[in-house]
Amino acid sequence: IERLVPGIGFQVFQNDNTSVDVAPFLGYKFSGRIRVGVSAYRRVTYFKKDDILKPIDYFGYRLYNNIRVLKSIYSHIEFELYKPDEIQRNTLAYVHPKLYKNKWQNKVNLGFDQTYSIGKRFTGHFMIMYDITQIKKFPNTIGSSARFGFDYQLMKGKK
Repeated sequence: IERLVPGIGFQVFQNDNTSVDVAPFLGYKFSGRIRVGVSAYRRVTYFKKDDILKPIDYFGYRLYNNIRVLKSIYSHIEFELYKPDEIQRNTLAYVHPKLYKNKWQNKVNLGFDQTYSIGKRFTGHFMIMYDITQIKKFPNTIGSSARFGFDYQLMKGKK
């Protein structure tokens, strides 16, 4: 059980409204160097015009792998399958018409995860990533993202 690592991650977006992806995750430590995990997320948006906070129809799933390259820095790769809401799909259709045909989209994010200790059992994370499916648009920031989050180290069972 001490190899399981539950946690939660957040990603903030700011445009006309403010959105936050809330993403619980469950990782597994193969060793001190290698971690794999799964995550699901849901977007919550604050609509300034209406002064209301509500979840929108934007959600997805992630499968990730972290490999330690330095003491507290991991290389990070994740495969993401997500379903944008109707407004986002209409925006995508304007920019890239073939994306509108498929409601489900995918990403392959590659980047780094900086970890830091927050007490005895909590670890903080800060990730920077680039969606390599957007590499043709590089160095445009459309494929870049940043996240932060926390995980909890479970105790070893007593014998």
